[in-house]
Amino acid sequence: MSKMDAETQKSYNAYMVWKNISRNPSMINFLKENIDKIDIFAFNQNPRCFEILIDHPNLIVLHILEKNPNNAPVYMVYPELITWRALKFNPVLVNFINTDINKVEWNMKRPKSKFSYKLG
Repeated sequence: MSKMDAETQKSYNAYMVWKNISRNPSMINFLKENIDKIDIFAFNQNPRCFEILIDHPNLIVLHILEKNPNNAPVYMVYPELITWRALKFNPVLVNFINTDINKVEWNMKRPKSKFSYKLG
């Protein structure tokens, strides 16, 4: 294994710092002031991410957000994003869909990726 040059190490360190900050619920106000630096994958795991995602839906990474049990406020604003997986991880949404059941995306197919294999 080769060592990183100084510039690569500096870049990697900055990446790791922003990844940790993005995941930290105590840093939500700081993140509101630094939206352009948010690591969106780590951020969608943040229990308080809804405070920013509602106004910045371009930061939503659905397959990660679905697993965040604190994401109900995002789905109240964007009910078309509710999926079976979101319901599995967030039972609070069940009460919501009882009132707006026609807004739920009931398609159970996962988005295609380069790792998908066609069976049959």
